[in-house]
Amino acid sequence: MRRLVLAALTLVPLWAAAQAPADPAAAGAAAPAPAPVQPTSGPQPIAIEPAAGPTSPQPVAAAAASAGGERSYLFARFGTIVPRSSDLRGFGNGVAVDAGAGTRLTPYLAVELGTGYLRTTASVTSPDANGGTYHLTEELSAVPLIATLRLSAHARGFEAYALAGGGVYLWTQEGNESWTASPPSSFSGTDTAFGAHVGAGLSAMVSRRFTLGLEARYLLAKAAVFGRTRELGSAIVTASFGYAF
Repeated sequence: MRRLVLAALTLVPLWAAAQAPADPAAAGAAAPAPAPVQPTSGPQPIAIEPAAGPTSPQPVAAAAASAGGERSYLFARFGTIVPRSSDLRGFGNGVAVDAGAGTRLTPYLAVELGTGYLRTTASVTSPDANGGTYHLTEELSAVPLIATLRLSAHARGFEAYALAGGGVYLWTQEGNESWTASPPSSFSGTDTAFGAHVGAGLSAMVSRRFTLGLEARYLLAKAAVFGRTRELGSAIVTASFGYAF
């Protein structure tokens, strides 16, 4: 009996410690972590991150200018000269060639400098006073040194333009005469005079640097050869080739 009472007294403190409240600090340390919040139903916002790019983007106009926009170009043209003045009656369609360089002062205005060669011929055969045959061949040619202003508009890889200019023309007229009863003779004369021209054209870009086109201009000029001043008005039609750089 005594042993039973001692055992009961030993269990009393242990039972009291088990019933005492836990240490608040320990209780806080052992507190379970809160459960994660469950997402609500429905569409959720999407975070959009800014796209990577330059800190100071280049304006569109400046970017386009830096990508191309060659200002200078070379050109060559080949075609025909068609005499229109009454002083050139009898002269047929001839050869017209010119070449040079240009530069764009603005996207719409350019200035060109060039030179070339123009040539047209005439041939006359008629009876002479002695019952024979008179034969005359003439050649009129010119080497121009000209400047041209070109005003243009651009659309879909094409350029339409109007032009006007002028310069110095070195004219040469030469020929041969022959009669049935006389030996042939020849003649030649030159004159340097001012001439002007107006016209229009259309060109297409084959690539960034190469262009092909057609051009028509009218030449207003005079020349005094062998003591006679002639009106040398003529139409000039050419195919053109250009190279920009």
